[in-house]
Amino acid sequence: VLAKLGDFDGIKDDSPVGMLFPASMRFSGNSLLVTNLSLDSRIFGFTTLDSEWCAQVKRYTVVKVPARIPHVTGLPK
Repeated sequence: VLAKLGDFDGIKDDSPVGMLFPASMRFSGNSLLVTNLSLDSRIFGFTTLDSEWCAQVKRYTVVKVPARIPHVTGLPK
């Protein structure tokens, strides 16, 4: 379960600042790379909290966050 990848801090230079709509993930060493897309759901006939922000995005980004996977004890091997 991925609880939180990062905060969204608005749009700058047509790109999301922080995590707007995490789409796909890939581990790379000790980091997690996440494509940061946007989906304006209004094209499907409904509005979400981030619809207005998503409509402003013109460039998509890849966000690099530290991959901290906690060790869980007591699980069967």
